[in-house]
Amino acid sequence: MLFLIENLCRHTDFTSCIMVRLDVIFQSPSSCADRNFLPRLASNSGRLFLQIGAGVGNLDPRTNFQDGFTEFVKRITLNPNDRIILVEPNPGDVQVLKECWNDFECAEIISVAILPAGQPAKAMTLWFADEDAPYFQIASHDRSHVEHHYPQGTIRKMSVPSLPIDELILNVGNGLSLTFLGIDVEGLDSEILTSMDWETMNFDAISFESVHMGKNENNVRRILGDAGYVAAGVGLDRFGLDSLFLKPFNHWMRLQAKLWEVERQAHLPAVNGMPFESLKYLLNWFRTRKD
Repeated sequence: MLFLIENLCRHTDFTSCIMVRLDVIFQSPSSCADRNFLPRLASNSGRLFLQIGAGVGNLDPRTNFQDGFTEFVKRITLNPNDRIILVEPNPGDVQVLKECWNDFECAEIISVAILPAGQPAKAMTLWFADEDAPYFQIASHDRSHVEHHYPQGTIRKMSVPSLPIDELILNVGNGLSLTFLGIDVEGLDSEILTSMDWETMNFDAISFESVHMGKNENNVRRILGDAGYVAAGVGLDRFGLDSLFLKPFNHWMRLQAKLWEVERQAHLPAVNGMPFESLKYLLNWFRTRKD
């Protein structure tokens, strides 16, 4: 099998190919930050890269100074009219986030919480735990979400301004190609994604935190599928907690997306702490990119 696939790869014009790697059965699937999947646009085309829940980018030592969105966008050759919008409601994170993107003139930080489409802008309560300092990765509108992560923690709250997702995109995306949306808002992800009009908010690719969605994940996936998106494996999170959906721009990309999703599904038992409860885990043999 391995010989046949390697022989096929040597005789194709594909820029990447499927590789079977028996030495990575127990290795987590790669973040989409390491992959090339966006359509090629003219150099003068303006693109929007939007991250909701930006935190401090890749300047947090607790994540080993890694952030999928930051790494993904910073390795792209940006066009003169591209725009990077980083949304982070925690005012304590904003100054560090500015340092993260200091060398990118097209990067702009908006300090608001994001609401589902159609809701009125208002002051919003965010809950956080003192033990999550200094960057409060688990700040959420849902106190129980914070308590789940810090059951013995000292829970506090702060009031922040908010903006509905449709109004945000209308304000920052006017005249731009909606290229990439990364969203991690600790509890509101499914509500925001299911509220969006995907005909007008037509991003090429979307990465969202799916690990906390529970049964809501199926509804999100159905809505995105109805809007023409395909599941494409692991999203931006370096620990495999995000899902990627994209609109394939050719048949090869559609095939790659499906293989990436097989790889993600194979690792779901590992993400849930049950690496041996599913035979799907063995499907991680199928790698979808060259190292």
